[in-house]
Amino acid sequence: MSLPPIFSSADPIYRTVRPLDDYLAQIASLPMPSDEQIDQFCYYVMRDHSWYKGSILRGKNFIFFLNPELGPDTNGNIPLNRQDFLRSAGYLQMFGYLDYRFGLDSNMDADNIPAILQELGKVRCYPYLSNQSVAHNLIWHRNEDVVEALQGSGKEIEDVSHPDIDLIRQLFARRAAWKSILDDESRAWTREKWHAAEMLIYYERKNQPLDEYTCDKIAGYKVLLNEDELANLRPRIQRVTVAKAEERLAYDMLNGQEEAKIKATINKMLVWVAEMRLRP
Repeated sequence: MSLPPIFSSADPIYRTVRPLDDYLAQIASLPMPSDEQIDQFCYYVMRDHSWYKGSILRGKNFIFFLNPELGPDTNGNIPLNRQDFLRSAGYLQMFGYLDYRFGLDSNMDADNIPAILQELGKVRCYPYLSNQSVAHNLIWHRNEDVVEALQGSGKEIEDVSHPDIDLIRQLFARRAAWKSILDDESRAWTREKWHAAEMLIYYERKNQPLDEYTCDKIAGYKVLLNEDELANLRPRIQRVTVAKAEERLAYDMLNGQEEAKIKATINKMLVWVAEMRLRP
């Protein structure tokens, strides 16, 4: 790997930052994170914040670095928030000294990171939550113009730099597909019967012993739904299940791409750290 040039904190192209020599001295004895810790950290970053409240289509800049200021709480306190967690032994065990900052260029809180790492460890990410769909996130954000454009209204989306905008359009189309099926079925079936059929099919597929509480729930569902109705609903529920799975597959692809991007940036940063340690 070719090393980037060394800039001083006085270089006009950078903001006032931690001097490089000071930073290198502080991380000189830090253990490098293991592959497992890197994987765990990538997973953690994707779920560490309510990313869906931000601009999903425009993303944010992230900086990944080794933070020598991390360390266990010597008082043995239980972490109550992120700052406490960063200083806990549990954090170091899971992620080593990996840390990150995020934001826009104008308000990135990165003053304690050397200038060279502010560039080498920086990447633009479009993070999502693992338990929400992109469509839900955008709707939650009340971004009606973007939602309408993605739903095929013909509107143009201004100032969008997302590299996978076509895939996000597919997600909206897939979400619209299963919602349309549900809307059609809701005219023929009550919500209670649809839910009862879903749960009966779910427990059938589990194919394992059930406790008394679950057996009572199943008996209640069977009161709402006779065998003919259940047989009629099976293929309809299957259509919705397949449509939701297709949406989820594309969504997981987006999530996986972001985690891979984070991991590649971290590994690039760690290679630079390792090479700097070998310098006389």
